[in-house]
Amino acid sequence: DNSESLSMSDHADVSLNNTSFTISFWFRPQDEGVDYPIVCKRSDNDLTASSGNEYTVWMYQSGPARYFRLDVGSTLSIVSGPLNLIGSTVYGFGAVVYDKPEGKYHFYYYPGFGLLSAALGVQPYSSAVEPSDGSNALRIGSNNGTQLFADGAADEVGIWKRALSADEVGQLWSDGSGQSYPFEGSLGSAM
Repeated sequence: DNSESLSMSDHADVSLNNTSFTISFWFRPQDEGVDYPIVCKRSDNDLTASSGNEYTVWMYQSGPARYFRLDVGSTLSIVSGPLNLIGSTVYGFGAVVYDKPEGKYHFYYYPGFGLLSAALGVQPYSSAVEPSDGSNALRIGSNNGTQLFADGAADEVGIWKRALSADEVGQLWSDGSGQSYPFEGSLGSAM
């Protein structure tokens, strides 16, 4: 039973209301059949979109397939296309991008090193629903710091207050070798 997570007090840099944003991460799932948060800002124990939720990116399972799920506030829950996960020993790279002027959310998933050279995921999902600005802590690996701990690992979590392009997301993945923070050149700064 995993009970480790990272928590950071609320800060304007991780409140994503009224702006385009990108949340990226490397992850390695362990248990099948378990839903767990990867990155979130929420105050409650709910497993769904709820009033105590600013945003939550989940590893979600339905039947034999795994997905990313993004919950925003109490009204929006978006599920990606099925992920082609390759076991519990290899990290994959994921990103959720919200482009405010477009009013669209985009999911990206790249398997581990050298396996595919193109992103897998869904077509953009249109919605005007955006995260609220609350005072919740940012958490990696748990929904509220006391339960629903991620059974797996997360690394190199990044949050940008802008929508990264598909090319920029691909640069983060970098053929499975990834780029570390801080970035040089065109990507700019990350939280």
